[in-house]
Amino acid sequence: MTLPNYISFFRIFLVPFAIGALFFEFPYHYHVAIVIYAIAAASDLVDGYLARTLKQESKMGILLDPIADKLLHVLVMIALATLEVFPLWIVMVLIARELIVDTSLKYATIEKLFIKPPFYAKFKSFFIDIAILCGELFLIMGITVFQTIAFVNLLVALILGVMGGRSFWKHIFSKA
Repeated sequence: MTLPNYISFFRIFLVPFAIGALFFEFPYHYHVAIVIYAIAAASDLVDGYLARTLKQESKMGILLDPIADKLLHVLVMIALATLEVFPLWIVMVLIARELIVDTSLKYATIEKLFIKPPFYAKFKSFFIDIAILCGELFLIMGITVFQTIAFVNLLVALILGVMGGRSFWKHIFSKA
């Protein structure tokens, strides 16, 4: 197993702690939550960079990395919606988009189609990360501007996600 794969497993391992720190009240629990999330989000950059530079891209990594990303993003977004930091509707739409694209990806795999995501689709994760960090800053500081910035970033992530999903589906159905 490669170092990038260990890092992806580490990100998966951090998910329940990121969620638990949001819900279990202890001194500075929101501070702990944001630190855990920041480490997990940074590990996503690190594992991809290492996989490419060390030439350690692997089938396991191709599977693990998106699982780790989706677990982290989806579960923390649900937690923040539960805490009324994020509107539930936007979290539900983002999750629905993930399910539709992932299911479509399975179809593309069965049909042996290679679909490279458009460049802007990669930014969706960045905007979700910013939204989550701002949402957690709102919990820590109570300053509503952080909640507003989080919402705007979720909207940008949603727009990029829909554009990427549309491009993905257009490619699938042009080949089907």
